[in-house]
Amino acid sequence: MVTENINLNSYWLNEIFKQYDNIEINLINETKYFQNTPLENWYLKEKWRKSSYKFIHKAQYSRIISMWRAGGFYMDLDLITLRRLEKGVLKNCFVAGHNIKNMGSSFLSDVAFHLLRGHRLINQIIKYMSDDYDPYDGAYHGISVITAALRDICGIEDGRLSTNRCHDVIVLPYHSFLPISLDDWEALFETPNKSDIVINALLNGSKERSKSKRKKIA
Repeated sequence: MVTENINLNSYWLNEIFKQYDNIEINLINETKYFQNTPLENWYLKEKWRKSSYKFIHKAQYSRIISMWRAGGFYMDLDLITLRRLEKGVLKNCFVAGHNIKNMGSSFLSDVAFHLLRGHRLINQIIKYMSDDYDPYDGAYHGISVITAALRDICGIEDGRLSTNRCHDVIVLPYHSFLPISLDDWEALFETPNKSDIVINALLNGSKERSKSKRKKIA
């Protein structure tokens, strides 16, 4: 999460900490965090500070530097997990994008992904972000660079999972993390009966897909 300031004693944070014992907040010194990294020059040039998307861009660049430093699993804060994440499956993995109106499904999603430290895709993504920074584009440094990197390294075309040539990289179908399209998100907030039906369908669908995946892996 990127913010200009945060009150660690705020009411909402205290309420979260009361409910969950597995949440930790780490504050970073941005200058030191980017120091001696491939994106240090991008940070120091400060072109991003003049962008209308400066917080989005800083978040996108910070997360890839986190991957470069330690690897790991990234997930947007507004994703709600219904089941425990499967550690064995979520290794060097990405999620296919939705078939969104006027966009198609050619883009991979950046809402959740995992990469081991030192993975070649991290360096390729950083290369795009370093060479082609665009302060006027709010999406390029997320879904576009991830899509381009997997296209160039793994041969993935038009978001089709079958074109993946990287044996150490998994591209999960969109319903793994995005069961409801951005076009249909209102369904979660409509009448209680309808929203309950949607959630039950997600849970049941997740169970069936999990069983199917285990059968294929076995």
